[in-house]
Amino acid sequence: MLLLGGLWGALAWGESVLLPDLVVTAASQPAARTGDVWLAETTGSYDRVPRARFAGRMTDLGRVLERQAGVQVRRTGGLGSFSTATLRGASAQQVQVLLDGLPLNGAYGGLVNLGEIALGQVRDVSIYRGIVPIQFARGGLGGAVDIRTRRATKAPLTELGGGGGSFGTGRGHLFHAGGRSGTDWLLGGEYFHTDGDFPFVNDRGTAFNPADDFPDRRHNAWIDQGSGLFKLGRDLGAGRRLDALVQGFVRAEGLPTRDNHPAARATLRTSDFGGQLRYTAEGLGDGAWSVTGRGFVVRRDEQYDDRLSQIGLAAQDIDAVTWRYGAQAYAERLGETATWSFNVQVTRETYDAHDRLRDRRGTRARRFATDAGGQVAWYGMDERLLVVPALRVLWQRDEATATPARSHAWLTPQLGLRWAWNERTLLRTNAAYYARPPAFFELYGDRGFIIGNPDLRAETGIHLDLGVAAEGEARGRWPAWRLGLTGFFSRIDDAIAFIYDAQGVGRAVNIGRAEVAGLEAQAHLAWETGTTLDLNLTWQDPRNRSRVAAFDGKRLPGRYRGVVDLELSQSAGRLRFYYRLHYAEGLFYDRPNLLSATPVLRHDAGLRMDLGPLRLALQVDNLTDEHFEQFNGFPTPGRAWYATLTYRFPSTED
Repeated sequence: MLLLGGLWGALAWGESVLLPDLVVTAASQPAARTGDVWLAETTGSYDRVPRARFAGRMTDLGRVLERQAGVQVRRTGGLGSFSTATLRGASAQQVQVLLDGLPLNGAYGGLVNLGEIALGQVRDVSIYRGIVPIQFARGGLGGAVDIRTRRATKAPLTELGGGGGSFGTGRGHLFHAGGRSGTDWLLGGEYFHTDGDFPFVNDRGTAFNPADDFPDRRHNAWIDQGSGLFKLGRDLGAGRRLDALVQGFVRAEGLPTRDNHPAARATLRTSDFGGQLRYTAEGLGDGAWSVTGRGFVVRRDEQYDDRLSQIGLAAQDIDAVTWRYGAQAYAERLGETATWSFNVQVTRETYDAHDRLRDRRGTRARRFATDAGGQVAWYGMDERLLVVPALRVLWQRDEATATPARSHAWLTPQLGLRWAWNERTLLRTNAAYYARPPAFFELYGDRGFIIGNPDLRAETGIHLDLGVAAEGEARGRWPAWRLGLTGFFSRIDDAIAFIYDAQGVGRAVNIGRAEVAGLEAQAHLAWETGTTLDLNLTWQDPRNRSRVAAFDGKRLPGRYRGVVDLELSQSAGRLRFYYRLHYAEGLFYDRPNLLSATPVLRHDAGLRMDLGPLRLALQVDNLTDEHFEQFNGFPTPGRAWYATLTYRFPSTED
């Protein structure tokens, strides 16, 4: 089992131990704990992006994710702006985004704004495409993105960093970790600001009439954001451990209008505060059992202020509070030929909106959910074959103002196979069935923009994939290499889409069936001279199989058809240079496929210098000053310059 696990670790995309400049970083990372995903028993396609790939760069989570095959990110502006991710053609609502294994997809919104997630305290980001590990209580139609925060190491570590650049953008963060006598702690904080006032060409909403275009500057796109993280852990002996976590997040931002009106004043203020307590015990029973359990609570407050009615159809000043609390338990048993895993999570979520302008209660909704699942990872054929069947059960009950309560249950099985064809080549295939219940804003409406539809049915679907991964060692002038190719297919029944009226007000409806077929290709080359090349290609064909003849066969909106991401880097002593190309094409804004987006073509470059405990990084994004819109009417910046300086002690930690 260990031999096969080691082989798979060598073929794993994004594993830091295979990158020549990250060996020290990999060695300093804390050991895995019960409840972490064991990649040696994962049959699906995944990438694990270590901190060293984004530390020191002026970037955000969306930029980190869009480099990976199968992942597409759309944003409404510059760094830190609202952005969402889709995996293998699945919508943003169908992709689970987790922080340390706990879902961020709330019952109210469904999707996660990647711009809100600060990277200063992130240890690594894992992307699971298609099949979802059992360590996560619920699966997703497109897969899952797991963001893991940093952990305390045995040796004390201090890090201070800051930087700034174009459009009034600045970021600063601090981090300290240490330990003594079986107790370890971690404290971190980050602040981010941008004016967001980048120049662009305003076409006045008439893309086919260039005569009325004029140079403009983005208005009311500023962002102020701060976050903090505190962890405290205690080893209790005999394989027992207790961990506590407290985190907070505040964000205030301006909301630009589609016509970029200079007098725009609408704002959104968001705060998140939460904590969890976790207990872990290993070596129970006959020594083969390990368990971990945690309780958690999160409060989210959103204050949406459009009292001048510049965005919606009517003046609004809404304060919406969401409480989420629950408990999760995970257990696993390690055997000679199989590992048994079990997971259960119980969650209660409440949403209360208050119309402050009219001093009246708005939407009030409740959701109680239970997710339970089990999995066995079995090795056969002299440990060359891995078979992983799993079954999840989801039950939930929704209650809301003036609508009948509704309860539903779903069974979602999955099966994964992985076969070591030889010492350097793996074949894998997976099949899974998933369900996504509608979010509160789809069921009950949202701030005047969305009319609720309490009769919505859950989206259900299947996901299939078949892939191969291979690697080779460096020989003479030939580089070490890793290659991968995966084909995938998804079918979604009762797919949810929005229908908009002439005033732009939407209503969610079940449109019928949607299908996505595609290919992913990955290549990593590493020369002994310090040169590395990473290439990720995605092609997909997302089709609407609607009951409405006018939309049947059209491509699903909001998905690119083809994406190419290439990064070339060169290390020379204390210097490291990188060049990156990102290209995406074939996106439509609307269901009839009448409004197409301009292809994205972006060239980025940067230089990093390590001087003992100091690291200086310079970067230029969008070298050729291209302009494009990933959401209709919301431009993204052209060329941008940034510089960052980081102090690390000791200097071996990224």
